[in-house]
Amino acid sequence: MRHDWFHSYSDDNNVWRRGQASMNALKTEARGVSVKEQMLADFTLYVFHGGPQPKLEDYENAQRQSDAAQANKARANGSRPAAVAKVEEG
Repeated sequence: MRHDWFHSYSDDNNVWRRGQASMNALKTEARGVSVKEQMLADFTLYVFHGGPQPKLEDYENAQRQSDAAQANKARANGSRPAAVAKVEEG
């Protein structure tokens, strides 16, 4: 998805409206997925406040760690990780 990060500075109301719709779509996509929420927050910080430039590798590693932690928690509770259960039921 392409997004105009500076849509709010436009004098054209149509540009602003499309930008708002695009940002809402990004927020909806990220909602409830901690890695995506963090990516959106970090990139917003980078664009508007000069924070460090986010790198995709950082989030890929975080997602792998999160998946591993969930799998370990599921095993400790005596259940199968959701991804494994879907494949086996599949």
